[in-house]
Amino acid sequence: MLFRSDQSHDACTQGGEGGASQLPSSSSTGAPPVSKLVCLANLLSAKALASDAEFSECVHDIRTECGKFGRIETFVVPRERALEGRPASDVGKCFIAYADEASAARAVESMNLRQFDGLAVQATLLPA
Repeated sequence: MLFRSDQSHDACTQGGEGGASQLPSSSSTGAPPVSKLVCLANLLSAKALASDAEFSECVHDIRTECGKFGRIETFVVPRERALEGRPASDVGKCFIAYADEASAARAVESMNLRQFDGLAVQATLLPA
């Protein structure tokens, strides 16, 4: 399995702006956000993004892991050659829309600071 716990900390702070399918960017309001939207950053290495086979395998593993927290309504992992109106800063991030806020909160709590393929995952809720 590519996921494991870790002690480092950071946050996915930019969802960016883009086309109609764009999930909103995150922001800090001081209060804990309540949202169905999750951003996972620092997931994919340049090697994983460059290789179709490795990218597909990683995305499958990420989606499987994220599905453990609840029903996924939307799952997007932009690549440079398929941005579909998203900013380049979204490349390699994973945007997930869960069916409910509790699932999203469980995902962030569990995924933040975990290791994926040697990288520390940065998980945050995005404003609805």
